[in-house]
Amino acid sequence: MSNETATSGTDSVSASVSAVGGSKGLVIVSGLISIIFGALLLNHPQGVLSTITFLVGLWLLIAGVLQFVAGFGPGLEGGSRAALFLSGVLSLFIGLFLVKHIISDSVGSDAKAWALVAILIGANWLITGMARLFAGIANPGMPGRGFTIFSGVITIIAAIVVLASPLSSLAVLVWITGIWLIVLGVLEVVAGLFIKRS
Repeated sequence: MSNETATSGTDSVSASVSAVGGSKGLVIVSGLISIIFGALLLNHPQGVLSTITFLVGLWLLIAGVLQFVAGFGPGLEGGSRAALFLSGVLSLFIGLFLVKHIISDSVGSDAKAWALVAILIGANWLITGMARLFAGIANPGMPGRGFTIFSGVITIIAAIVVLASPLSSLAVLVWITGIWLIVLGVLEVVAGLFIKRS
């Protein structure tokens, strides 16, 4: 009896996480968070590197959690689910690195420091974009499949732009990141409003 209760409790938790993972609300919240962080970055394009890395790191931490939860969504096959989990975990690790390591080192505006930030952001976007693209293509029954594929493509493009010139300047990196976050956020909010549950 206690085993049945434990199993039904676990099933209930799994069902709840799966419902959140495929919910419109998760996509909308993710979009709103991206818009807020994008606006904060654009408001301080000449800001101190430590402030900028903290904002980007914090956004990656939140985005990583949301991406990980999205991996529990309905209509996902094993490989796609694993790709979303992996990109979520990667976002968490890079976010932690940016918040903890770069801030504590007080690197100021050193060119090597912002090149590192650009490379980390670009690598994260590349892997996240590929995970989204793979998840969308491989899962015809996935809610919001078209948006997932589209956001994967634009995330990969943003990654290529950042990785192509990591040493351009801190201001350029901040503008690209801020604009991309706002664009992605708006797309996520709009897509979230039209996602139908499978």
